Amino acid sequence: MPLRHSKRKHPPPRGGLSRVGRLVQSVRMTNTGIPLDLRPEAFADFYAKLGMCVTAYQSLEDRLPFVFWVCLRGSRKRADALFASAQGLERKHGMIDAALLDREEVFQEKWAALRTCIKGHFDFRNRIAHAQVSVRGGGIQISFSDEGEPIGFRKLGDNRMEARKLGKAGNWETITIDDMTLAHGAMQVTGRELNLFSQVMRAQF
Repeated sequence: MPLRHSKRKHPPPRGGLSRVGRLVQSVRMTNTGIPLDLRPEAFADFYAKLGMCVTAYQSLEDRLPFVFWVCLRGSRKRADALFASAQGLERKHGMIDAALLDREEVFQEKWAALRTCIKGHFDFRNRIAHAQVSVRGGGIQISFSDEGEPIGFRKLGDNRMEARKLGKAGNWETITIDDMTLAHGAMQVTGRELNLFSQVMRAQF
């Protein structure tokens, strides 16, 4: 018997679920499209990774006053007071640029690479901090016979959680837990390189 897809509504019979209802129930989907079989741990994992990215970035930015001091040299108290006057990441980066003007080119090049990485992490942090989290079940498509009887279904996508950010152009940007895992790992690498750079600069006093 040939299959076809129909958009017709089939109200449930009195006293129980229709076959359509039993099909939908069999894939454990709510009527809002939220998958009931998404593990509770998945919610905790998603929000934990989001928080780890936010705090990992903040750890990078919190190291910048020390980087400024070892690049500038001299009094730590004076360096901290000067750096505290800088508002915003670009101004903080600009102050470190200025502190390196009379240092070897190799140090300037290394800082330029680190600066680019930190700016990228800053942008990612802002995207997830201003995003909304959604849960998607992928949806299902039900097949009907010529007589209008539901005889099967297929899922249209996987169950997933994602952060969605509305871009300036009006398009939605999707950020998954895999994206956040990669970003968090990259932030940790940048943190280690920033620490090494600081140690090398401190040794130049």
